[in-house]
Amino acid sequence: MLIGSVIGSFGSRSLPENGINIVYGIQVLIAAIMMFIPKKGIDDIPLDEVTFNKWLAAILAFIVCIGSGIVGPG
Repeated sequence: MLIGSVIGSFGSRSLPENGINIVYGIQVLIAAIMMFIPKKGIDDIPLDEVTFNKWLAAILAFIVCIGSGIVGPG
């Protein structure tokens, strides 16, 4: 996550102000959409039985951190 944030922060230097605003808008839009997606009912499953794709999670976290680094909170 640190690497993605650093890459995003250095990448923000080459983006115009409107580009940074677009990245921020996309992040807010995705967050708003995710709030309305229903859960799959995994809250009742014990933690040791929950499975997920670790590579997909790592890649998505890297992308999110690049966006956060561009916008600022990263």
